[in-house]
Amino acid sequence: REARFDLGGQWIGPQQKRMLRLSKDLGIETFPTFEDGKTILDIGGRRYEYKGMIPRLSVFKLGSMQTALMKVDRLAKKINVESPIRSPGAARFDATTLADWRRRNVRASDVREIMDAGLRIVFGSEPDELSFLAVLYYVKQACGVRPMLDTGGGAQETRFVDGAQEVSLRLAASLGDSVNLECPVETISQSDSGVEVRTTRGTFVARYAIVATPPTMAGRIRFDPPLPPDRDQLMQRMPIGATTKFQAIYEQPFWRDRGFSGSALWTRGPVTVVFDNTSHDGEIGCLLGFSVGQPARDLARLSEADRRGVVLATFENAFGPEASEPVEFREKDWQADEWARGCPTGIFPPGVLGQFGDALCAPCGRVHWAGTETAREWTGYMEGAVEAAERAAGEVEAKLAGD
Repeated sequence: REARFDLGGQWIGPQQKRMLRLSKDLGIETFPTFEDGKTILDIGGRRYEYKGMIPRLSVFKLGSMQTALMKVDRLAKKINVESPIRSPGAARFDATTLADWRRRNVRASDVREIMDAGLRIVFGSEPDELSFLAVLYYVKQACGVRPMLDTGGGAQETRFVDGAQEVSLRLAASLGDSVNLECPVETISQSDSGVEVRTTRGTFVARYAIVATPPTMAGRIRFDPPLPPDRDQLMQRMPIGATTKFQAIYEQPFWRDRGFSGSALWTRGPVTVVFDNTSHDGEIGCLLGFSVGQPARDLARLSEADRRGVVLATFENAFGPEASEPVEFREKDWQADEWARGCPTGIFPPGVLGQFGDALCAPCGRVHWAGTETAREWTGYMEGAVEAAERAAGEVEAKLAGD
């Protein structure tokens, strides 16, 4: 038996039209994420089990949660995605952290913890590290909080039979020898006539360059002449979230027979969320866990064996003793990846989006910027990466037409 499991991004949702179209055009098979059965919600050690979308909380807490989500969605609708700092109340929101806003606007402590956990997953960061303006900016691009967080009807609805990398592999195959791998860029020089890109394995000359790495990684490239100060300052101030992905493989998805969906959320602890990541045919069981934000940073300081023990203990706590005995266990700490240094996306601490956000997409001479962080729709997701690529390519095509 064989199956492919992604160590990186792996889901697309019904609102993400570009990725859906691209997958269809490339002939890539997809399937729905499994979510039948009971979901587990652990709030500070108190366990709830429920079916459907609504946890078994008090009417007051459910009402508080709905009110908080509506407030965020209502504020997000007013955000100008072309220039967030020009939105109503932008300066005040940019000086406020998500944690500050949540403390003032969400009364129920359990609801605050659930919100923190959900948005921690989206950004790989803690609420006190995030500009509230930046959070609203992301929510606006996703058309609401729920589409970002939900499985059915949301961003985690659909998986790829052969893994998400199949999209990149098939695109690369269509481009043939023009794709060059394993040649990290060291220097990008530009003149009035073009750009010269020097790598560890040769030099490439072109009329324009599109850089699609996260801003903080783009800051590790030497630019000649130096980039404008606003762009350089942005790259210095935009870290990437912390996310580690754990996958435990089993002979079969035993939790399904016990009536569980394989989904679980913890507001505290080393693992924040778990999904059923079983193969498309249901034969090879897999539990997928994410450690995000400060817990991910804490786990990174442990030995590999200790991390495995902590994660499997969490799985066992949720689904029983069988969860502690996988046939295979894999982890991917994106903080330690040489060419990523974090996951899932670059973040804006307070003050950064307002001061330097306009430099995020603005071309610097013959150098243009792409990557999911520069998207105007679904930033932080594969959909955002495709949208940003289309925009940057259109910018270059327009310039080429005018040359």
